[in-house]
Amino acid sequence: MNFHLAWVFFCIISASLIFGSRKYKIEPNRELNIDGLRYLLAAFVVFHHNDISKAYFETGKWALNDPILGYMGQFGVAVFFMITGYLFGDIKKDTNWISFLIKRFFRVVPLTYISAIICISIATYVGIKLGNNADFSNVIYWFDGGLSGVKPPIYGFKDAQFIGAAVMWTLYWEWIFYFSLPLLSFAFNKTYTVGICIAAISILAHTADFLKIPLHHTSLLLFFAVGVLIKNLKVISSSHSIIKSTLASLILIYCLFVSNIHSAYNLTSFVLIGVFFLLVAKGGNLFGMLSTRGFVVLGDASYSIYLLHGIAWFIMNKASFHYGIQNKDVAYYAIQTFVWYAICFISLMSYKHFEKPFILYGKKVASKFEATCTKEA
Repeated sequence: MNFHLAWVFFCIISASLIFGSRKYKIEPNRELNIDGLRYLLAAFVVFHHNDISKAYFETGKWALNDPILGYMGQFGVAVFFMITGYLFGDIKKDTNWISFLIKRFFRVVPLTYISAIICISIATYVGIKLGNNADFSNVIYWFDGGLSGVKPPIYGFKDAQFIGAAVMWTLYWEWIFYFSLPLLSFAFNKTYTVGICIAAISILAHTADFLKIPLHHTSLLLFFAVGVLIKNLKVISSSHSIIKSTLASLILIYCLFVSNIHSAYNLTSFVLIGVFFLLVAKGGNLFGMLSTRGFVVLGDASYSIYLLHGIAWFIMNKASFHYGIQNKDVAYYAIQTFVWYAICFISLMSYKHFEKPFILYGKKVASKFEATCTKEA
């Protein structure tokens, strides 16, 4: 492992220790493995984009330098989609779907507005500096909550989406899954659900090429399907967590450091990542790491970490390259470490004072809507 990768894992572990304070409450009756895993996945994406952000300021291209960090970010996205499938893989067909979407709206959308406002402000500043003509004609796409997955230029700055690390594309796929649930739910919670999932995965994997579905899109659909499958599997007990942790750790190490495959969006990676998530979801807590307070607390803030980190890296690199700090290894690593801790702190504050109040408000609005529906019935 080279120095940079060692630094990445130092940052991930040290932040969990720094922010594992008992002043952050952990609610009872939670799947701590999943919550802690969210932090690890978000951190993978953060340092994936850390590498890309520096390359962008060096070359003007949004491209990777390190294939391991590239795989790390894709691994994070893949398992995030599996978690979505897992969390909603047993939702009932008689769910009040309007109420469900209300709660999803207040969970997902408000923070995208904060991210959009910051990105638009920075893009406007950059556009003015470049001498571009004022242009906000496509600004509405920045406030669609991720429904379109499109973040067009602002004020003539064609790379405006990269201010936020271009992460909104994943929300487009999340919304597709949410809107599909009323239909998919008819196949959930049945004795044959597992069989349907396996059949669907097999058919999609073997016909995607014939149907000319891009491999990237196929992989994303498969990740959701695996999450649903794992939710409905009952065959692995919660005992023997050491064995599960060992196997999950070996798969993670193999995927990141041993395998010659540098993309998570292929069938080989799909199988390995799916087994990894199965082991974690069924008790493999990576030798207790995922259930530590720091990982769980930062897992709560993972959505804020995900949406806001790109902005932090962009501002950091804009300043660093302006003053030539990127060429001074010690100073640049020190600044990156500080900014990473700042991302974690700001994200924790965002979750506590912004995300969570909107989550609770969404539940309140949804409850009122359900009560109204009950009275009218």
